[in-house]
Amino acid sequence: MTTNFITLEIDLPETVEQLHAAIEAELQKQGEPLRWAVTDVDVVRQKATIEGYVLVEATKVEIETPVTP
Repeated sequence: MTTNFITLEIDLPETVEQLHAAIEAELQKQGEPLRWAVTDVDVVRQKATIEGYVLVEATKVEIETPVTP
């Protein structure tokens, strides 16, 4: 397993509950959400910027490739 840093931009929905659900759904497309934060809101464009970390399964190549310092 490995973690990836993700930045998303999503449309602002009507309610906070819808925002939370939309963020979780978008992060889930990239992996298992670990933590996230709303880092910017553009009221004029009605967009929110989200930064977060997701957990993804490592591919066989990543597992077999030695890490060099």
